[in-house]
Amino acid sequence: MIILDTDVLSALMKHEPDRAVAAWLDTQSRISIWTTSVTLLELRFGLEILPAGRRRSQLTQAFEILLAEKIAERIAPFDMIAARHAADLMASRHKRGRPRELRDTMIAGIALAHHASLVAVTKNAEDSLGHGDQTSERPAMSSSHNSGCSAINRFIRATQSASSITRTSTP
Repeated sequence: MIILDTDVLSALMKHEPDRAVAAWLDTQSRISIWTTSVTLLELRFGLEILPAGRRRSQLTQAFEILLAEKIAERIAPFDMIAARHAADLMASRHKRGRPRELRDTMIAGIALAHHASLVAVTKNAEDSLGHGDQTSERPAMSSSHNSGCSAINRFIRATQSASSITRTSTP
């Protein structure tokens, strides 16, 4: 199971979708691609606050097509198990003096609850995922595969200028 974060879906909704993200997505099994209820909230909110007009209409249409063609009904909910993982993660981050935004923590909790990979497009994998000490100054597609609440076992990074995916183990 691969959970696409908000920024991945947003990159695919653009008038000219991010080519590296689209190419990576095309190599994945369709049934393995999921998103979260929190991601849908973030994207729908973002669309609703845009001024009425052509751009909002185009992005809304792109969002609906993306959901229908790439996601279908594969939307992981924020349920009791995800809430427990998110709370543990939030407490751990707080104790380390490294709190993160609530919605990002909820998405991470969902990924942990499903033992899923969480994929985000970011300049800094740690900022997106909130784990580990590895960072990158280059725009990258990052994924964390979580086997437990306390650590990310691996990042998968593919720079937007390269089509290869590099796997790096972390403690």
